[in-house]
Parts: sequence; C-alpha cells; structure tokens
Amino acid sequence: MPISEYAYISAKVSAMKSFLLDASTLKAMAEAKSPEDALSILKNTPYGRELAKSSPSLMDVERVLTTSLVRDYEKISKPLIGTARIFMEQYAKKFETASIKTLIIMKVSGEKLREYPWIPFKTMTDSMIERLLHTETLEELIEMLKLTEYYPILRKVLSEYKAESAYSFIAALDKYVYGELGSIMGAMRGKDKEMTNSLIGAEIDAKNLIAALRLRGAEEKIFKDCLVPYRYKLDDAALRTLFETKRISELIPQLPGMPYGEIILQGIKEYEKTGAFFQLELSFRKYLLRISKQAFQSDRFHIGVPIAYLNLKENEVRNITAILTAKEAGLSASETEDLVIIA
Repeated sequence: MPISEYAYISAKVSAMKSFLLDASTLKAMAEAKSPEDALSILKNTPYGRELAKSSPSLMDVERVLTTSLVRDYEKISKPLIGTARIFMEQYAKKFETASIKTLIIMKVSGEKLREYPWIPFKTMTDSMIERLLHTETLEELIEMLKLTEYYPILRKVLSEYKAESAYSFIAALDKYVYGELGSIMGAMRGKDKEMTNSLIGAEIDAKNLIAALRLRGAEEKIFKDCLVPYRYKLDDAALRTLFETKRISELIPQLPGMPYGEIILQGIKEYEKTGAFFQLELSFRKYLLRISKQAFQSDRFHIGVPIAYLNLKENEVRNITAILTAKEAGLSASETEDLVIIA
C-alpha cells in the first residue's frame, strides 16, 4: 500500500487512539468501592453513550466493549486497499474463532451452553450463535458450522478427538487463521512486512511457544499439527527444544541464548508454582503491548499503526472487563490493580 494511502488511515487511527482510557481512569475504577461506582466512572468515558441507555449488567457492559472493538476493526479495514486490507480482514477472523472456541470449551467441559457476551462478527451472527447454543453434542455443534470455512478443520480434529480437552480445536483454529496471515505477510514488502513480522510474528511465536511447552510428552504428530506454520524469532530447532524438554526447569540454562528468554524464564518460574502458563501468556501480552506502543514512534505510514492501535484497544477491553469482574467478586483495590496491564 503506497505511503500516501496510509496518510489518511494514520490520521484516523491517531484520532481513535485519543479516545483510549488513560491510566488514571483505570486506576480510579480499580479503587472504586463497588461495581456500581466503577461503572459510574466508565459512564464518563467515550463508552458512556452506549452504557447510559440502560442499567447494564456486567454481560451488557462486555457486549458494549466488544462491539466497540469490532466496530474499530471495521472502521480501520474499510479505508485500506490491496494486501493491507486482505491482511486486516483475515486478522479480524479471530473474532469469529473466539466465539467458536468458547462454544467448544463449554461443550467439552460439560458446561451448559448459555448466555454469554458473544462477539457478533461476520459468520458468527447473533442468530447463528443462538442456534449453536441449542446443540446437544460437540459433533452437532460442529455440523452446524458446515457452511463456514472452519468446518473442515474442526471436522478433522473431531475425527481424531480422544482426550477430554478443547485444546486441539483451539490450536487448529489458531493454526488456520494465523497460518493464512503468514501467507499474506509473505507477499508484503518494505515497512509493512517489517511491522507485521514484529507484531504478528511475535503473536505467532507466543502461540507456538506455549503449544510446545503444553504438549511436552505428547505424540510428535500432535505437536506438529498444533504449530502455526510460520516462524519469526522461534525457529523449528528452538520449538523442538521446548517440546522435548522432560522437566521444564531444565530449560533455564538454555534461556539466555534463546529468543524471549526473559519472558520464558518468568513463565517457567510461575509454572513451577502453579502448573499453569498464565504468567507466560501475561508476559507475552505485556511484550506485545510494548512493541505496539513503539509502532507509533517516528514513521507512521505503514500497517503497523492500525495493528498496534487494535492491540491497545483489545487490551483496554480486557482491563475494563477484569476490573468490573474483580469488583463484583469483592476484590480489594490492590488485588484489582494486579489484573490491569497498562501499555
């Protein structure tokens, strides 16, 4: 996409970025004494117009937030042309897959499919989600998606499905969406290629890294099937090292020379305490936010600017949701602030 074409989208994104909540607003919400007080603060932000229409529940607020995020994707995608627009439309498919993942997780866990702040986007309309909510089995749910591009992938996983886990489906959807992104990135040139490598490449690295660690001890085929077929900083050798490690603590001596070594180290230490990769995912989220902020420095005439903005917006939605959920659970101000990630 020519630099001249990015002048408009850069100005548009800069204007949209000015409406993101600042740290002081999030801090005030975290320190609020009740969910109602936190919501009152939120109503005095750009989200207030939508929230003022009723007395919203947490689910209503989440729907307003996610709808705002989807609208921003659409506002940004429309002015783009050529490969940049194709890329952004593919990237936005993570909204469709987010709803599908949630439905599968609920079905596999045996949780009753219920009302949820779904993200209505393209294929996953409200009416489609409503029909999916009434399916009885996982197989029926997947058959209901027969006319979507995701059906062949999910059907293949279902035919091989044995473990009581939704992870194989989640990994397959990520592999499809991000694998297609990788193909589009391969056709990019100049600053666009550099920025997508930095922002999306790191996102793919995070997914592959966590897959390699999560699947330690699994069959070789499962490991390969779950990796997104795109490499940025983590090459096949590094991923295999992670996958073949028997004890996760054995990785520590190898981390100084490995990409994302410090991030992985933090994740490993937390894993040894909790048996979960939450801290590793959180550390990558912080890293992606940091490089997203850097995308606004100096030259802004590239696709990295809209991608970076959308990363910041998505983080804002997560922060607000985390604060309101914490307030409803009765967590203290300090406990709530620990859940907030400031870019």
